[in-house]
Parts: sequence; structure tokens; C-alpha cells
Amino acid sequence: MPGDPLKRVQAGNPLRISARTFNTMIDATEAWLASSRPRARSQPRQLHRQRELVRIRNDGAACPRCGVLGITGWIFGPDDNLAEFLGQPMLTGAEPAEADHSGRFAVTLEPIAAGKIGLAVLSGLAAVQINMAEDWHTFADVTAADNTQLISLPCGPATILATNATSGTTWGLVRLGSPGGQHEYLATLDEDLDYQDSASASCDTGGGSITVYDAFLGSGETVAADSQIIATWFADERKWYATAAPCS
Repeated sequence: MPGDPLKRVQAGNPLRISARTFNTMIDATEAWLASSRPRARSQPRQLHRQRELVRIRNDGAACPRCGVLGITGWIFGPDDNLAEFLGQPMLTGAEPAEADHSGRFAVTLEPIAAGKIGLAVLSGLAAVQINMAEDWHTFADVTAADNTQLISLPCGPATILATNATSGTTWGLVRLGSPGGQHEYLATLDEDLDYQDSASASCDTGGGSITVYDAFLGSGETVAADSQIIATWFADERKWYATAAPCS
């Protein structure tokens, strides 16, 4: 009858490991690895397949986890290290500016101190704080000189999938790298719109209240309240402009 494969060896005794003992050790090790591997760890690996991650150096102020860095360039260019540039490109970033970083930003997956390199989401699903300027907004973009949050917009490079609240700063999930949103809406003026002036209006789709600026009237012309207009979103200025109205 075979002996105990796990019989302990006394100090000074010769060590002889049988095939049965060795296989038992392997079986025990494999069982321990399988039981000690947290299931939750498989979820981030699956999630990583749904988004593009990048290493980014923070050349601005310290950025929190789930913060926002405007992309300013790369760490290694093709003239610095071609192999690194082609195989594992890494970016540089800083506090975003609206004019420079609209649609050109990443959401950090970890806190990144000034001058340090960390991991960030370049495209795909990301958790981030959003300043919900209007409850009907379904897109978001960078906020000037703010690396802690995005701001909601009627059109933009990040699609808002869900938020914890519909006003103020709140946590949300966005899909980066999916620019979209209708740029023109039918709207109804709440008040008269005069030449080179602005007026409040209500979007016929979604019912959101907006401020429109004149972009088509001649000197002395006016579009009366309750008239329908075409409201066009100008992303560079982040303003609505009245670009057309029914002929009087």
C-alpha cells in the first residue's frame, strides 16, 4: 500500500520526491490559484477590450482619478525613439482648454501627479464627473482649466450614457470618441429676436430652453416671438445661432 504522499520530512533526512508527491503538489497549487483568483479581476480585463487605454504624462497640475487631461503631444516622437513611437505611443497632457482640447482629451484611470505618467482612457467607456448644464443634454466635452470634470452640451465628442443626477456636477458614464449630436434644431422664439441681438427660445425637439444669437438678420429687422427658427450649434463658440426663419 503506498505511503502518505504528503508525509513531512525531518531535518537532516534525505529528500526524495516521488512522482505521486510531485503531482499532488501541482494539483494543490493549481486548486489554490483557481480558488484565490478574484472573479472581479476578469471584469476589468473584459472592460479593457471595450476601450482604448494609453499612458499619458501629466505636464500640468495634479489630476485626480477619473479626471480629464487635454492632450498636448507625445512623450516619444518618431525622431526620438521610432520603435517606442510605433509600438507603444505615449501622450502628454495638461489642464484642458476649450479651444485646444475640444474632442482631444483623455479620462484618467488613476491619480496622476504633476510630471508623472499614468493610465487613461482615450476612447470607449469611462466614468467621469459631468457638470450637467441642462437636463436634456446628451453629450459632453472639456471644461476650460478644469481637470476634474466635463461639461454637458447639446453636441460633443463624448456621449453621455447615464448620470447620477440631471443637474449640477454629478458622476456619469460616457463613451469617448463618439462625436455626434444634431447640430441644427427647429426652435420657437420665446421673445422677439432683433438684429445682432439674442433671445430665448425653446427647442421643438427635446423641449430644452436655449439662448440664440442673430446670424442672419439685416439692420432693423426683427423675428417676432412665437416664430419658428433654425437654431444651429457652433461648437467652436459653444453658442446657438439663429441661422434662418420663415419669410414674412
